[in-house]
Amino acid sequence: MKEDSREYDAYKQLVASAEDYTDSLNQENELNIDYYLRNPVGDLSPIPYESKAVSSDCFDVVESDMPSIVRSVLGGANIMEFAANNDNDKKQVIESEQKTKLVNRLILGQDWSFKVMFDWLKAAEVYNCAMVTYYPEDTEKREIIEYSGITQIELKAVLDAFEESDGVERVEVMGDDEGDSVDVSLHVYRKSRNYVIEYIHPDNMLLTRGGPTIDDLDLVGHKSRVSKGDLIGLSFDKEIVEALTGGNDNYSQQSGSGESRNIQDIQMNAVNGDTNNEVEPEWYMEKVDLVTAVVRFAVKNGNVQRRRIMSVNQTVLSDEPFDHVNYATLSAYPMPGQVVGLSRVGITREAQRQKTMVQRGMYNNIAAVNKPMTAINIADGAVNSDDLV
Repeated sequence: MKEDSREYDAYKQLVASAEDYTDSLNQENELNIDYYLRNPVGDLSPIPYESKAVSSDCFDVVESDMPSIVRSVLGGANIMEFAANNDNDKKQVIESEQKTKLVNRLILGQDWSFKVMFDWLKAAEVYNCAMVTYYPEDTEKREIIEYSGITQIELKAVLDAFEESDGVERVEVMGDDEGDSVDVSLHVYRKSRNYVIEYIHPDNMLLTRGGPTIDDLDLVGHKSRVSKGDLIGLSFDKEIVEALTGGNDNYSQQSGSGESRNIQDIQMNAVNGDTNNEVEPEWYMEKVDLVTAVVRFAVKNGNVQRRRIMSVNQTVLSDEPFDHVNYATLSAYPMPGQVVGLSRVGITREAQRQKTMVQRGMYNNIAAVNKPMTAINIADGAVNSDDLV
């Protein structure tokens, strides 16, 4: 994508629009997390010298929901099943069984599966919209094998065996390999592909308005804080990556919610976590805000083309055709014709506010009865304090 093209201008406008929309959603989400955590802020701010009690309705509703939700979705049953079109066709039956096992293994059977799925389900209870993304991830693992006193013929046979082995990317011979008998170590690199599901925090979501499904949105994506070294590991040009600066504030001059707090900061403060722990790093460890988005563009013949774009600030790092939206959203109460719905916390907030007022009034009255105080007007000698005593 050329930076002076109409597509680039359209992409910038879509990112700005998505940031503005998600910022407006997060103003509501900030209220939700405050109510869930019983933070005495906003409508729950106490009057000085009076009760600071906060009712726990939102917390109670979410926590009472979660056991049954987790049991239903993450329990022992398959999360998805495939069925053969023809039960008499043995090949189709075997294929459907294999697909069922594979999908359940990818979604529920990996090390991170429970935590990611739990976060997604619980976020839908607290926030108006919860999001995950899924993608293939290629990893390279190195195995070091040492040989002592191996002959050249034996070494060649070992190298030939590795070349014919599936999954071996390359083999590097380290050490002195000259002479009839040598001591060497072989660095064997194997490449594998895993499929990852990643939870996207509401602070990092990017959505444009629209619906009724996520496939109908002009832009769906997320922001992530990554190091420049990670970008180089993704095969981006080193000179371009080294020149990158800062985040994506330049996309929208008006994005953000002013004095609004960050949702992740609110969560970290709830567990006494430090939200400002960055140190001055080397250039390759510097963090930048990476935008990854699936965008719909109209092409000349009137059709719609999807493209997956990765960018930092005003710099587009990659732009490639993409066949689908690799994101999924979830809301506790879906709204007709919209991707974003309502949350359990959102519809419980008013009840919690009212019960908080009742609780505080009750505790204030109890305190006044248990520890009564007498007030007198001593201005202009209206009451003689000596006579009162």
